[in-house]
Amino acid sequence: MTDDVQPINEINSTDNNDNSPLFNSTFVQELTKIIDFEQFDVGLKYLTNETHHQQLYESTWDLCSYLCHLIQIPSSKLCNEYELFCEDGLLHLAHHGNAREMYIVLLEQTDAFITDHLYQLYMNLFYILLTRLPTKRLATSIEDVLGILKCHLCTMEIPTISYDFEGKDLLVYNHDKRITHILDLTQSYIDFISQLKQNFKEDLDICYVLSKGLLSLLHEPLHLLSFEPVEGKESSCLVVMKLFFKCLTSMYPNPIRLLLKLNDDLAKKSSSLIDQRSISVFIYFLFTTSLCSLPSIYSPFYLLLLAIPAIHDMGGSDFLNTEQKNQMILVQKACRLISVLCHQLETTELDETYLDNSSLHSLIDDLMQLMVHCPSRELARQTINSYRSLFSSFTNEGRYVFLKQQLTKTPYHNDSYRTYLVQLFKDDFHSDYIKQTYRYSNLKLFQLLDLICYLPNGIETDLLEISECLCSALNLLRFIGLVDKQTVNKTGIWNSNWLKNIRKVWLEPLRKSIELARAHYKLELNQMKEKAPKNSGNIPDYSLTETSVYVQNEKLKMPNKFEQIETMNSALVKFEILECVIVRVNEIYDNEE
Repeated sequence: MTDDVQPINEINSTDNNDNSPLFNSTFVQELTKIIDFEQFDVGLKYLTNETHHQQLYESTWDLCSYLCHLIQIPSSKLCNEYELFCEDGLLHLAHHGNAREMYIVLLEQTDAFITDHLYQLYMNLFYILLTRLPTKRLATSIEDVLGILKCHLCTMEIPTISYDFEGKDLLVYNHDKRITHILDLTQSYIDFISQLKQNFKEDLDICYVLSKGLLSLLHEPLHLLSFEPVEGKESSCLVVMKLFFKCLTSMYPNPIRLLLKLNDDLAKKSSSLIDQRSISVFIYFLFTTSLCSLPSIYSPFYLLLLAIPAIHDMGGSDFLNTEQKNQMILVQKACRLISVLCHQLETTELDETYLDNSSLHSLIDDLMQLMVHCPSRELARQTINSYRSLFSSFTNEGRYVFLKQQLTKTPYHNDSYRTYLVQLFKDDFHSDYIKQTYRYSNLKLFQLLDLICYLPNGIETDLLEISECLCSALNLLRFIGLVDKQTVNKTGIWNSNWLKNIRKVWLEPLRKSIELARAHYKLELNQMKEKAPKNSGNIPDYSLTETSVYVQNEKLKMPNKFEQIETMNSALVKFEILECVIVRVNEIYDNEE
């Protein structure tokens, strides 16, 4: 070495010398001296010299640590010679060094993925090492590598997307450089697994680990991407998903078997690669797209049962209550999944015994949450149609038990859902009556009506809280009387004992409750008018009596006097409507005597 070449240790003394690792290996110390003078060609020849093969093998730990440190040294040159030298050196070491030692060192370099190029380099190194490691515990080693590589993908930034994205919004989203970036890295990850699969396709344990590594992508980053077509063409995200399923089905031609095995692992918590979110998104793609064909031996109801945990995971109340728009993409997937599976069910396929299944009740609860709380009208409408498809899949007796169970378990303050159940009962009753099967008659009819026509707190019931269901119940009672005339009486509703009972326990208390509530609201209105100061025209000016409430120096949003009066007037109108409907009901049934 010439004296006029300045050592790199002196050039970078402030940035690198203090942090440079110290090595005991004589082989690595000699290589360090060469590289300090930037003689990279000499260093590479020294490293790859066949006469140094044994020394290289014995110095694998120190040499790998040195190269991993050196490759991260920044350079102002267009061509980073340190990086090129380290790449060649690491690849040679991966082929000829101690595979186990180098594998352990690389596992500790997870913070070294500072560029996409380095990320792909480490994947190549891991691939070479994994093919050289002994087969004992190889599946565990592969799982550790996949976990590290996948964690890097989770750090990628994803642009926010709303559930109502369409048209140009989706076009811009798919061309976002962050989306392109993450899809490129994801494709590299899939290619890495495909390479390993080619080498270990005969080993079932390794194939299962590789499948879990693939599915882990579906939690992060792929679960929040949009796979909708853009201007009639496949989105770039969907193209990557096709590669994903091509690789997966080459290992598991029947993905249902894989799904069952994953569920067992999840219950045992035996794998860090897989979680419920990954399985949920996998089920979504499996059952709603043509990316993977399913054997025809599975019934639609069996597939629905398999999907229930996924529906709950993606469409549960936790996501419905969130204000993060990108999380609503999962709710959209849940609604789509429910829609596809429920519409595949055949009419009257299920009898009442299926309602003993607790998982099915969990699905019905999730459907209720989506119908009532979903912020998207389109998704809510889709879910309502799915609910009707599920309801129609039961036999006559099954639909009766279905309604009875839901009306019994649903609290009265859940007014919107109980109103929907009343409408569902009304439609099913009408269909049943037209077919002349008269399933809803006598005891069965009266049991359901008793659950619907009820004041939970007697005349002191808060009528505004259940006003929609009250109005629907009154209209249902009137509808039954109009459809089933007194001279026909196939339902038995004209029997004097039941009519007297419903008037005594519901209609009369309801009328008294309306009168009590009306008097209360009128009194409140009069008091507000009397207490309000008058302006110059002797007209109450409610703006003069406005008060503000502060909590921790922050003003709470409170209804002003005008809004309070509007609410009270609206309540009085609702009481008038209820009373009018009661009059209409009495007009129908007054002829029973």
